[in-house]
Formats: sequence, C-alpha cells, structure tokens
Amino acid sequence: MPCDNIPFVTVTPIPMPHRFYGRSISELVEDVQLMKSTVMRQLLDNMYLTNNNRVAIMDGMVNMDDLLTTRPGGIVRTKQPPNQVLQPLQAQPISQQAFPLLSYLDSVREGRTGVSKEAQGLSPDTLNAKTATGVNALMTQTQMRSELIARVFAETGVKELFKKIFELMVKYQDKEKIIMMSNQYIPVRPTEWRDRFNISIVVGLGTGSKEQQTIMLNSILERQIQAFQLQGGRELPMVSLKNMYNTLTKMVENAGLKNVDTYFVNPDVGKQMMPPPQPPPPSPIEKIEFTRIDAENKRKMADIEIKYKELEQDNKKLMLDFESKMKEMSLKYNTQLDSAKIKADAEMEKMVFSEQSKILDQAQKSTNMFQQQVKGLNGNARPDEQVGGSEPIQRSETNTGE
Repeated sequence: MPCDNIPFVTVTPIPMPHRFYGRSISELVEDVQLMKSTVMRQLLDNMYLTNNNRVAIMDGMVNMDDLLTTRPGGIVRTKQPPNQVLQPLQAQPISQQAFPLLSYLDSVREGRTGVSKEAQGLSPDTLNAKTATGVNALMTQTQMRSELIARVFAETGVKELFKKIFELMVKYQDKEKIIMMSNQYIPVRPTEWRDRFNISIVVGLGTGSKEQQTIMLNSILERQIQAFQLQGGRELPMVSLKNMYNTLTKMVENAGLKNVDTYFVNPDVGKQMMPPPQPPPPSPIEKIEFTRIDAENKRKMADIEIKYKELEQDNKKLMLDFESKMKEMSLKYNTQLDSAKIKADAEMEKMVFSEQSKILDQAQKSTNMFQQQVKGLNGNARPDEQVGGSEPIQRSETNTGE
C-alpha cells in the first residue's frame, strides 16, 4: 500500500537553517564544560605540587629511599647539613587566577542556557540584596529561554504530531464515539471531519506564570463587578453572570483545584433552581382602582337582590291572580276545565322563574369570588390582570306574561 504521508515528526530545541537536526543545550555548553574541566585539573595539580613539591639534592649526600618515602614525621638521612644538600623547588600557586576563570565560565554557561543561580535558588544574596520586583524580573527573563524552547517544541513537533493524529482519525475511526466536551457528552464521528481547516491547534504558552495569571484574573474580575454595578445589578449589555463565572473558573483552575462546582454554581443551572420572582406590590393608584371596582360590584349586587325580591313578589302575585281567575271561571261557568293545560301553564311559569333564579345565583357567586380575591390581595395582583366579577351582569329579559 503506498504511503500518502510521512508518519514521522521531528523535534529539536534550537533549529538551524539548512540542517535537518538542530542544536541541543549540551552542544551550547560542551566547550565550556571542557574548559572548566581543564582548569580544575590544573588547579588540583598545582595544589598537589604545593603540598608535595619537588626537591633538588646533592648526589650521594642524601638517602634516596628516605626522600622518596613521604609520610608524616618521616626521617630523611643526609651526610651533610640539610640546608647544604637539600633545596625545595617551590611551585607557583595559580588559585588567584583559576577561581575567577571558573566564575567567568559559569557566567558564559548561564548566558547560553538561561539557567542561573538565582533561578535555581542557589544564590545566597538573592533574597537579601534584591527587591521582589527585581527577583520577579530576573525569574521572568530566566524563564523566557525555557519557554522559547517549549514553544519551538510545540510549534514544530507537537503541532505536527496532532495533525498526524487527526489524519489517522479521519481515515480509520469509522465508528461513532462519545466524548466529554464542556461538561457534556457529545457523540462524534471523525470520518465526517473532511475539512482540516475547521480545527485549530492552540499552544498553551505565553500567558505568564500561575501567580501572574491569578493577579490578571483578579483585576479582570474587579472590572467585571464594576461594570455589573453600572448596569444596575442586571445582566448585559457589557457583563453577564456567565462572564464572571468563567473568570472564577479560571482562578480555581490556577489554584490547582479541579471541581469548580464545589465553590461556584453555574448561572445556567442556578437560574433553573431559583423560584419565580414575586410580582411587585400594587401602587396606591392600583389599590384605589381595586376599591372602586369592589364598591361598584357591591352596588350591582344590591341592585340584583332588589330585583330578585321584586321578581319573587311578581311571581307570587301572578300565582294568586291565576288561582283566583280559575276559581271565578269554575263558579261562573260551572264547567270542568282542562286540567292538563292548566298544569302545563303552571309548569311553564315555574321554569321561567327557575331560569331567572339561576341567573341571579350565578351573579351572586361571581360577586362573592371577586370579593374574596380583593380581600386576599397581598400585593400579588396587577391592574392588567382580569378579575372575576368585574364585568356588569346583564339582566335576563323573559316574557312572563299571563
């Protein structure tokens, strides 16, 4: 099967033009280390000669075995006085020149690698003789070289590696897979990702240390709170609760804590858990309007009761007139009347009166319901709400002729 791409990725800390392999940190300080080793060996040899120097002797006047055997308190036999037959050859000390040279080579190494004593915490004068701002600036400059190497790794090696992984997923991941993204499980099918330009690989460098990020996030949160207060404590148009929640999430992550929900609640979830807001209490004008409507309904109810009593009296009067006429007719004509027709007329009168009574009962119930709503009003009703019983009751017109 032919290969359509090269399945290899190269990484080098210091790229060099027109070369496949760049340079490493060891190549930068290799010559410095060799010079330091040479100076150290020379310095040690000089110390050996200083402690155990060479001696010039007169031939035949000194016992060679005693001279060559070096031990504390050892005896050297001579045939003449020692100052006449022995003369030490003094070695020139080089420590005054060697130690400054070693310090210079260390500074060269620090300049090439970017790793200094202050950054490693090995300098005893760092905390005593320098301010916090100076130490912070020194640490920042020291970390820039390391961050540069890390960025080169990310841009030239890791980025290309993820592109290769993406190509393999698009080609061979033919089954749907469920992944967790933004705290939600989402089904994905990589074979549908044909366009590679829909994705972007972001290198997480260049934002400073965690302490610097925390200071920056605190400043952003203060500005967000100020903008939220300028909005009158309401969301938008500049800042929402979701924006502040995202800032707090970054602060918790910088602190090394994983579960953000332990410390803060997502506004999207919190809004669903909150009870519905209570409507504002009615204004004095609304209370006056409700009182007027209640008084109007009471007046209408009183009119309905008066009409109801009038209908009862009219009905009783009609029944009496009907009975009296029936008696007069029976006495006058002395004939038998049609009892079925009389009963039907009486039933009709009862039905008419029953319908009128039902209408009056409905009006009474509607009025009582409205009065209960007005009495139970605790600031929850609004003038635009429809209240039962506020409409006038239409009088039922029924022909109750004889």
